[in-house]
Amino acid sequence: MNGKSVIDILTAVAFATVLFIFFTVPVLAADAIYSNRQGAIAGYDPVTYHTAGKPVKGVSNFTTEWKGAKWNFVSAANRARFAGELERFAPQYGGYCAYGVAKGSTV
Repeated sequence: MNGKSVIDILTAVAFATVLFIFFTVPVLAADAIYSNRQGAIAGYDPVTYHTAGKPVKGVSNFTTEWKGAKWNFVSAANRARFAGELERFAPQYGGYCAYGVAKGSTV
């Protein structure tokens, strides 16, 4: 093997690695939900963003687990509504920054 062949192989491997990271990180972000110690979306009720037009903190009396994160709600009705319409109420990109996900990382 000559020096040019080794460089070509290393370049191809590096390029394939970059492509793998670029295309899989956004997919992985969609499968995981960002959560902190307060829960998903910092403990706010995801339904109230749509129904009240503003974020409202959920309470520990009305919670559910979904995609490895704890979700808080202001009422049992909001919890049921969330469960029935996950695509509508769950944050896009797993709650990560859309710009960061578009650039291939989770922020």
